[in-house]
Amino acid sequence: MLYRNVLALLLGFVVSVGAVHAQDAAHVAADVSTEKWTYDTAFDYEAEHPGLGYSEGYRSLDGYATAYVYTQGMTWRNGISDPKLRDELEATLDEVRGASHDFYQDLNIGVPTTVRIAGHEFLTVVMSFTGYGVPSISQTYLTVKQGNLVKYRITMRLPKDEAIREAVEFIADDIASRGAKLKDSKIL
Repeated sequence: MLYRNVLALLLGFVVSVGAVHAQDAAHVAADVSTEKWTYDTAFDYEAEHPGLGYSEGYRSLDGYATAYVYTQGMTWRNGISDPKLRDELEATLDEVRGASHDFYQDLNIGVPTTVRIAGHEFLTVVMSFTGYGVPSISQTYLTVKQGNLVKYRITMRLPKDEAIREAVEFIADDIASRGAKLKDSKIL
């Protein structure tokens, strides 16, 4: 729970879901968290590896999602304007390319773009691959909030358009649920 509260504080979310109306955000949150996604794990890397922060994992019938918060020991400009953000995305893609020999077959990495989800801009890239014989779509979403990198990595065994829609809903739900918890705790 500490991880969720810290991530919520860092993201400082206000619900203003782009394609999903704010009024429907609670409905999306309830659907995603109770029917689609289950909280799985949390790891705190910061104590042993300063700058690596922590992560939270979630599972669904169709895949998994991980939310990361970290600094890499650097100062970051909020939003997606920090030039180091593209370097961080490229480092993430290099990790994927490096693992492609062992895990990812038929790896296809898309062109990085920007997207707005729940009022927050993200730098994102969509990848497709076959892992263990199963076609999958993996997406990475990066932004900076309160000087911390926030990265979502979401991998799903769904057609591309459906996987993207599910990822956006997951992130919007995560933003909405963390924002609601913050308001209840009077941190905002």
